[in-house]
Amino acid sequence: MNDSGDRFFLGLHIPKTAGTTLSGHIKGHSRNGQAYLCSSFLNNRKLLGELDFPEWGSVENLRIAFGHHTHIALVKILDLRKPYLFTFVRDPLDAQCSAFFQNNRVRKNNGIPLIGAEEYIASLQPILAHWVSRFFGDESGKCGFTASELFRCFDCVIDMENYNDHVGALVDEMGLPPIGTQRWNKTSTQEKKDAFLSAEVKKIEQHCRENFKDDLELYREIKAILKSSRNASMNFSAASGLSAGQRSDMLAELTRNTSEATYWRHLAGAYASEARSLGLLAETREYLERKRNWVDLLGETVGKN
Repeated sequence: MNDSGDRFFLGLHIPKTAGTTLSGHIKGHSRNGQAYLCSSFLNNRKLLGELDFPEWGSVENLRIAFGHHTHIALVKILDLRKPYLFTFVRDPLDAQCSAFFQNNRVRKNNGIPLIGAEEYIASLQPILAHWVSRFFGDESGKCGFTASELFRCFDCVIDMENYNDHVGALVDEMGLPPIGTQRWNKTSTQEKKDAFLSAEVKKIEQHCRENFKDDLELYREIKAILKSSRNASMNFSAASGLSAGQRSDMLAELTRNTSEATYWRHLAGAYASEARSLGLLAETREYLERKRNWVDLLGETVGKN
């Protein structure tokens, strides 16, 4: 197990890349105040005893932040250690289809009508470009760099095709015990055999092939970098050809115009988006009402959606 030193591990959980598994491992092996995990409004709603980041009284011991809703602004907010950026990628077609199954699984479990392809596609985004841009950009995702350039800022990028081969090295970097071999694709056989869902998911796949060609090309580009050297996953930025100085300059540019308010608006927008997708907007508002000490920053964004 490595000594992680003064590094701050900041991870982006792109949907459908086994982030829940990693979050559970981090949570199970971190002391209070060491890890901030924020991948789902639903999870936070269930765990109201856990404080969202804006409510933390102290961040002195924080070592790891990981989730859908993490943001590069945390580096500036903390203003202490050098960041170690990590993320996971997956074939966009597989990820989009898996997300559709999961969305309907959550709806079914909450007694909400299933969603069809047409309605689902209306809010669909290129999964890789969208999430990496949100991680670095303002609440609209704008940051002045391409998705390809942004991925090159990451120290560690793991392709889900080789997840079990590389995730152990990542948790070792964090100073955590081994995570073990994981089965990460949780779409059930029953869901795949559902006639309605199976027919609708084919429409989603076709839409992605026709409209998200840049995202598919981005994934091919990332895979090419990962295949360029044996240790490319754990040294992705360097393997991509970005020098340490260039990376430092990019991160300085990306954090220059961020602030605490940037992050809180980012978080509120993420909660609102998830709530709309899952039909849980009322529950989101109720949740934020419980968080009165920061609802003034967040409530306006949610209230308008």
